[in-house]
Amino acid sequence: MHSAWREAPCPATVLTKILDGPTVAKVVGVYDGLTALVASRYPFDALWLSGLGVSAALGLPDASIASSSDFLAAARTVCRATHLPVVVDADTGFGDVNTVLHVMAEYERARVAAVCIEDKAFPKRNSFTDGQELADPAQFAATLQAASACRGPRSPLLIARVESLVAGAGLDDALDRATLYVRAGADAVLVHSRASEPDEVLAFGRRFRRADRRTPLVAVPTTYPHVRQQLLHESGYRAVIYANHLLRGFVSTADRLLEELAGSDDAGHLERRLEPVSAVLNLMGSDAVTAHDRTHRRRSEENRSWVQSRSKTSEMEPMP
Repeated sequence: MHSAWREAPCPATVLTKILDGPTVAKVVGVYDGLTALVASRYPFDALWLSGLGVSAALGLPDASIASSSDFLAAARTVCRATHLPVVVDADTGFGDVNTVLHVMAEYERARVAAVCIEDKAFPKRNSFTDGQELADPAQFAATLQAASACRGPRSPLLIARVESLVAGAGLDDALDRATLYVRAGADAVLVHSRASEPDEVLAFGRRFRRADRRTPLVAVPTTYPHVRQQLLHESGYRAVIYANHLLRGFVSTADRLLEELAGSDDAGHLERRLEPVSAVLNLMGSDAVTAHDRTHRRRSEENRSWVQSRSKTSEMEPMP
């Protein structure tokens, strides 16, 4: 193992400190290296590697079609591109308990801060579509127990995603599942909802906090975007994930731009709305490449001069 990897702060430890902070941690969804680079320029606390985003970037439906290898490759790319902790949306874990254990080990090697696994039956369907089927809570808890038992000091945090509200199973079912999952070893609970108002999510947080004041709760206000972070915090939440805003923003912006470009005789009128090529190159690290090239050329010239001076010295020395 590379010494620099061992000496770097443990991503899970960094994320734990953030979740223990006095305010709600703000997390934004990304899906590739470029979105990670852009998001890392702004004051977010962590990045969420979105399952919807990974699938969309591959041109696939969000329906357990993208593989664990696809997600792992995306996680490695995002972790390399950012200094922020990365939370991976690992869908239902991609298979049975043995697959989950393998995935957790691989995400640790990739320096992922946390892995989120949802309690839906495999193959899953996106939470905003029909056909939701919950996993057996006892079996899901047993999987969490297995994953928790195999963790080491640098392993990712384990986040249990409760889908009861999405599936229409109700608040009591969500609370029962969350309590069981924490008992099984979950470090945090993400409760999901597709209601247009935050009432059931806020109610979940308040009731959960009556029995458990320690375990971090995470909200994803995709369908109730007007909820204030302060209100979530008062209801017991430690983090909020804006999971798909970059993805949706890209689609809407790209659609408008491409429609104009397809219907125009030139692209000049678009320039004022576009990032300069130089700014994109710098975002990708091209300025560092240029600096390294310059240093390499200078050192090459210095070495060439040294070799030439040595050659002249050798020519001047008398033969023995």
